Amino acid sequence: GDGTFTPDYAVHDFGKVPLPTVVADLNGDGRDDLIEIDPWPSSYNILLSIPGSAIQARLVADPVIGNKGTLRINLAVVAASAATVQLSASDPAISLPSSVTIPSASISQDVRFTIGAGYNSAHVFSLQATLGSDVAVAYGTQASPAQNLGFHLYINNPTESTPPGGATQDYGLGAASINGYATTLSFSCQGLPTGASCIFTPSTLNLAPNFFAGIITTVQVANGTPPGSYPFTIVASDGAITSQVAATLGVSDFSLSILPASRIAFPGQGASYTLTVTPLNGWSQGVQLSCPVTPPGPKCSLDGAFVQPGQTAVNIDPQAAPVGNYSFTVSGASSRVSHSASAQLKIEDATIAMSKTAATVSVGSSTNVNVTLTSSNGFTDQFTFACLNAPAGVACSFSPSSGQLPANGTLTSDLTVQVNSRPTSGAAYLRFTPSSRVPGRAQYLAGMVLALLLAALLGTKRGTGRFELACARAICSFTIFLLAFLSACGGGGSSSSPPPPPPPPQSVTIILQVQATSPSLTRTSGSLTITIP
Repeated sequence: GDGTFTPDYAVHDFGKVPLPTVVADLNGDGRDDLIEIDPWPSSYNILLSIPGSAIQARLVADPVIGNKGTLRINLAVVAASAATVQLSASDPAISLPSSVTIPSASISQDVRFTIGAGYNSAHVFSLQATLGSDVAVAYGTQASPAQNLGFHLYINNPTESTPPGGATQDYGLGAASINGYATTLSFSCQGLPTGASCIFTPSTLNLAPNFFAGIITTVQVANGTPPGSYPFTIVASDGAITSQVAATLGVSDFSLSILPASRIAFPGQGASYTLTVTPLNGWSQGVQLSCPVTPPGPKCSLDGAFVQPGQTAVNIDPQAAPVGNYSFTVSGASSRVSHSASAQLKIEDATIAMSKTAATVSVGSSTNVNVTLTSSNGFTDQFTFACLNAPAGVACSFSPSSGQLPANGTLTSDLTVQVNSRPTSGAAYLRFTPSSRVPGRAQYLAGMVLALLLAALLGTKRGTGRFELACARAICSFTIFLLAFLSACGGGGSSSSPPPPPPPPQSVTIILQVQATSPSLTRTSGSLTITIP
């Protein structure tokens, strides 16, 4: 009964729901009221709704350190027009303006006040703000020198990195109340590189007594900021106390390069390059690539690829692209940063042509053909000429046999095709076959006689063995005589006529090609048809 009690620190769970979740208009005033249910004691509380105040007041920092304090006036809604708030203090030793005007489109205003020397710091003071019929009161105290009040500023992530033009992750900045100090902190950064700035979300931090609170802190970096590490300081202040903490901003980036800067290829032949993604100041992210080729035609192997820092092969497939100059640009993007590098592809060529495609050359004669190599798109090299498919008896000679093809110029050689003998390949002859010595009619008669004798023998009734032996001997003797007669007929006697002479040989056709060879390119001409009569 004397107002004192002794806690026993026993914990009793009443099963309270943290926040009321049931609403209803319980008193018929047209506003919803809150019903707080306590499950364990089977009870409930009713929180009746009342019209909200149009004004609120609180001290920015409490207790007030020193003799200077700040009163913050807040409106419930943004003022459509300027609002004048009347102010007063409970103690005559505290001086503050009699009123403050909150401009239109604003919602709050800070008012400075002073605690005079005659104030008793053991007392609690109040500051009153009045707007129309609404009154708001803020209570506060003045700190004594021995209280050691304030706040502690801390940072969880002292180093964060970002590419140029990007923003870092949260540094994890926060503040903790010391000895029940309550205040509102404002923040700033010092020592950042040019164009960089700290972003605090929200812009201020309300610190409750004996609590701690965090504020999202990032650094926005300007485009073009060089990669590197930049130490800076984060400063927190409420006007009475200032604290700071050290942090580091890392600006990381990457660069792209392509080697070689230019290559020469020929129609249908690809070209290879090396792309290097170089990390700068700790860059470790992958890079999304695009690789267009101008003018369109050839295809880049890295178009649409995603690569990690390091070296990657770039292959350019010319497809069916004609002779010409092409450029391709590899652009890499990651974390709102992009870089690019370019290289060239030069497709060159040489064409070969002959002044004629057919000739008739007799044995012992020759023909001349002009062979011309033409450079395309600046191609130049040392070429050597040779004949392909020349058979024995046909010789090719070039004048000159080799030479330098000038860039965008021509190289001409005089080809001489000499026919020294008739080639065996390609010749067409009519083979002569002598006629048979035995006329067809004699052969026919001999066969008939022999057939009749065999039929007579087989058709005769067998008697004694002597008769069969005598017949066999007669048939053999007749056969030998008949063969001798046939050999004599038409035999090689002087009286028989000689065979007819073979016909003259037919013309021979050969097909030659000219091949021009250099260390980097080989070109083969069309066909040269040589007819040898």
